[in-house]
Amino acid sequence: MAKHNIVNFSYSPILGWSFSRYSTFQTCKRQYYFNYYAKFDKDIFTNPDGTTTSYANKIPFLKNLTSKHLEVGTIVHYVIAEALKWGMDKGSFPTYEQMMSKIERERKGLFAKDFFEVYYREETEKPMNYVIDNVGLALKNLSDSKKLNWIFDNAISNYKDWIIEPAGFGETRIGKNKTKAYCKVDFAFPIKGKINIVDWKTGKEKESHFDQLLGYASWANYHLDSPVEKIETIVVYLLPEYKEKTITVEKSDFENFPERVEKETSEMYSFLENVDKNIPLPKETFPMTENTRSCKFCNYKELCNSVREF
Repeated sequence: MAKHNIVNFSYSPILGWSFSRYSTFQTCKRQYYFNYYAKFDKDIFTNPDGTTTSYANKIPFLKNLTSKHLEVGTIVHYVIAEALKWGMDKGSFPTYEQMMSKIERERKGLFAKDFFEVYYREETEKPMNYVIDNVGLALKNLSDSKKLNWIFDNAISNYKDWIIEPAGFGETRIGKNKTKAYCKVDFAFPIKGKINIVDWKTGKEKESHFDQLLGYASWANYHLDSPVEKIETIVVYLLPEYKEKTITVEKSDFENFPERVEKETSEMYSFLENVDKNIPLPKETFPMTENTRSCKFCNYKELCNSVREF
């Protein structure tokens, strides 16, 4: 296993499957359109103050809204990645106090984003205390676990082969048909003849996390030329307490995964006017979800208010 084995693909406009992309597609087709095809939207939006703006300009702003729950995960992932890189040089993981000190030094930059809760007037100011408290708890739970000592005791000798949130979006190819996909791992490292893939989570445990790990195993199989039986996938839940779950990717699951990815990709293709150029059908072809409970947490709910009351 070596970093230079990771293939760098040249750009192509054709869409690529990912767990998050297809999840959005399943949740709400209109949300999916806003998320991936904003530049094609020619409608005009009237703001609450009476001014107007194009959807093509409005959508990117709404897409970039963060939330307090999302930001906890974003900051935790960032700090752990930086801590692992620091550990590669020092031979040990930084202390909890050192990680929290880094957050404090970078506090202004970390909270430069616009928050969903503030924009939609659920809260009057950025929920910084909530985020910091939960980030601190997640990092404390990780620091108190045995996982870090195990990694550094057993894997530090191969630190040059560690892969920590690789650049880009984790583009890969899946199956014999080499279906384009994106599966970006958090942390991968070799140990005792196996490739260990660790995925950090700050949310609740979900069955769908297995689907993500199948994607990560496929990524390792393609880029690192590793057979599935030599890949170990581990989910580490950091909130509200530390919980570690090793998920065995069975060969049958791995072999059936490409067919599923092709099927789901085909479903997304059916909403395209031009597959090769990734040009969508008209927005009206992408219906709003009938499960309006999910709209409560959608960044784009403002755009649907003129059509639907929540």
